[in-house]
Amino acid sequence: MTAAVAEREGGFVGRERELRELRGGLGDAVCGQGQLFCLVGEPGIGKTRLAETFAGLASAVGARVLWGRCFEGGGAPPYWPWVQVLRDGLADRVPGAGEAPSSDRAGTTDLCDLLPAAPPPARADSEEARFRLFDAVATLLRERSARVPLVVLLDDVQWADESSLLLLGFLARNLRGARLLLVAAYRDVAASPSAAAARRLAELACDARVVRLGGLDDAEVALLVAGFTGAPPSDALVRSILRATGGNPLFVEEVLRTLATSGRFDDGAPAAIPLPDRVRAVIGRRTGLLSPACRSVLSVAAVIGKELDLATLEQVCASSDGRVLDAVDEASRARILTQSGARLTFAHDLFREAFYDQLTPRERARLHAAVGAALERVHAGALDPRLPELARHFLLAGPAESERAVRYSLRAAARAASSFAYGEAAERYRDALHALPASGAEAPRTRCRILLSLGESLWSGGEFEEARTIYEQAADVAEALGRGEELARAALGFGGQDVSFDGGVVEPRLIRLLERALAATPSADGVLRASLMARLAAALAFSDQRPRGDALARDAVAMARRLDHEPTLHLALNCFLAATWGPDGFEERLAVTRETTRLAAKIGGAGVAELHAGLMTTLLEAGDAAGAEQEAQDYRRRTEAFGRTISTWILAVRRAMIALLEGRLAEVEALATHALRLGNERQNGNAVQYYGAQMLALRR
Repeated sequence: MTAAVAEREGGFVGRERELRELRGGLGDAVCGQGQLFCLVGEPGIGKTRLAETFAGLASAVGARVLWGRCFEGGGAPPYWPWVQVLRDGLADRVPGAGEAPSSDRAGTTDLCDLLPAAPPPARADSEEARFRLFDAVATLLRERSARVPLVVLLDDVQWADESSLLLLGFLARNLRGARLLLVAAYRDVAASPSAAAARRLAELACDARVVRLGGLDDAEVALLVAGFTGAPPSDALVRSILRATGGNPLFVEEVLRTLATSGRFDDGAPAAIPLPDRVRAVIGRRTGLLSPACRSVLSVAAVIGKELDLATLEQVCASSDGRVLDAVDEASRARILTQSGARLTFAHDLFREAFYDQLTPRERARLHAAVGAALERVHAGALDPRLPELARHFLLAGPAESERAVRYSLRAAARAASSFAYGEAAERYRDALHALPASGAEAPRTRCRILLSLGESLWSGGEFEEARTIYEQAADVAEALGRGEELARAALGFGGQDVSFDGGVVEPRLIRLLERALAATPSADGVLRASLMARLAAALAFSDQRPRGDALARDAVAMARRLDHEPTLHLALNCFLAATWGPDGFEERLAVTRETTRLAAKIGGAGVAELHAGLMTTLLEAGDAAGAEQEAQDYRRRTEAFGRTISTWILAVRRAMIALLEGRLAEVEALATHALRLGNERQNGNAVQYYGAQMLALRR
């Protein structure tokens, strides 16, 4: 048989259609037409088994297969599946000049360490740096696939961090000409760890060929049963198993093992078969056959996670006399654990969940604290790769471990931000806030600092409204503490790390916050005062205080030049453009736009892409169509990595504008309507205004 092979104890059955699709995708990839496949289905439906079977077929035809497995529970470092992929992909690489040998990279958990061309750690708002990181990964995979076709298999993607999903989406949109096939397997019935990650999964499906796995049919279930028992089953038995399991292969296999253990294969009386309420009861029966000592060790293992190391397990169990090894051997024989050296893995998530669910809340908290302490001992001196894991365990340990929970959460957040993993940084800052004690002399100041850092990470990750809410909270805390610097940072954060605004819209919340911060800031020249003046000027652009905004903008630019501080000058010039935009002063605007863009490219940070969009518009106004087109290409390239869909709308608006300027009037309405739809989908306040302006020009 081919795909319909049934062997005793878990052979591969069915999935001919799915394998045909994957083979077709591999054939296209070999010819330079890379693409992304998503294998989607409920737990136990066979996603991993299908991926493993396809991996064997791909290897047999000369492709190289790289695996990345996501870790449940939130304790993995940022980009963890990609770290695994690149470590595997670099295993036989000959290092270039200045590179460390690949053996030195075998244990790294930092994506940047695996990429000689990756950017150095930078501020959390460095979008340009994150783009270079993503581009470096894409370049490396392209180079490797030019030598031999690559198949990258990512399993359990429902547990991936948001940055890993952003990178996957970036690669999926840049596969043209690459001999690279991406396959991502994930559950469609389990919530992702964050709403942002859930959105990224939904976006991925738009760029992928989605292969949905359903239950096996009666003929395929019959093959499984025959492979297990060595004899053809009766129709009645097959129907009973199918009715109880829905054809889920894992559930079917668990039912078969339970029946075999109890000696109750009885084709003549299928109604008497002890079929479970889906799989949990089956797993309960199976785990109930283990010795009490084994079940106790597996409960500890379940707290550590789906994947764990033997040293940590022995530390938590406080046992070095062989009892843990005996329990691991027993669980391995029962196919509940798999072992590779000192690494242990639950054979399926549902086994781990079953043991974890049996623990009381107090037992869980105690064991999480013990696991955290064990990790500190086992990995003393090399804790950085374990920071998210440590933070998770001490968070789940409860109030008694709040100090360590906050400390490790903040360290994990800072490390994630330095790797441009903004979503993960935000999650860790939220964890720190959750664990922070309500009382204590330093609690309000610590809370204010965490809120500011959380706001920065949210803004960098594109979660603008939530970031503004957090910045308002930080401002209130800072004002109550009399901390003018933190109040200024909160006001500037609320205004945005880049200066963008809805045409004709006045934001009273922003103006009030900036006024409060400006009043609390010393009147002498200073970076914060110049920044607040500049940002307030931009906020007043559409208000009845526009003349004041013009004066503030010019004063802010002058102060920034006196300070000789390029980042502040960059912000002040950008705000000057927003505050003074209009039909007059074109030459001044063009000069300022060029200076601002040069500064942005020099210092990096947020706003680089948006400045290219502004320069694109200004050059178009100047009649420089070629220059505007180059800026449009740069804008598209720079925004791809960040999941910021505003770029799609801006480019759609531009296409309608170009058609209007070139006199292709028959195309304008359809292009403008398309841009309006994109803008409305993204809740962009400018969409209707731009559409109205373009339609007015067309009708005239």
